[in-house]
Amino acid sequence: MAVQLCLAENAEAAKRRAESRAKLAPRLKELSLEALDTVADGSCQFVSICFTAGIPVDPADFRSQVVNFLRHLPHMFAGKISANFTSFEAYLQNMSRPSTWGDELTLQASACLLLAPIRVLSDSDLEPERRFTPPPTIAPEVWGNEIVLCHVGANHYEATAPLAEGQSSVEAD
Repeated sequence: MAVQLCLAENAEAAKRRAESRAKLAPRLKELSLEALDTVADGSCQFVSICFTAGIPVDPADFRSQVVNFLRHLPHMFAGKISANFTSFEAYLQNMSRPSTWGDELTLQASACLLLAPIRVLSDSDLEPERRFTPPPTIAPEVWGNEIVLCHVGANHYEATAPLAEGQSSVEAD
């Protein structure tokens, strides 16, 4: 019975993801991009950033770099943590775990760390797009290329890649 329930939940999740991707597809096509299947293991944000940006770094190492970046700049980030955490250090300890989902703070830190704007396209009608940029004290002329991610189902990030005619879907892991 547990296996049947798990299979039913996986089928439902796959259906929701397909609906989300269908909703995002026209917006991605306008940017000549496609969403890539990205493993939903708690590190999808970090995997998506590394893959989309072409960063030759293991996503777990990138997560560690992001957490260390946050740790060294508490004056910029500590006031923005969720009330779910008792302290900034508790947030950082939690975010250090491989299965912890990345959040808006890790997106902002990633944009700063990489000196590249990050655009997150969402299937949400309330907020279809979010942008995270490097600090305004750094001239936009030196920023790297924009990194475009998809946020589907309110809790999963997917990488993107340039859309090529006849190209089949690719899995990012």
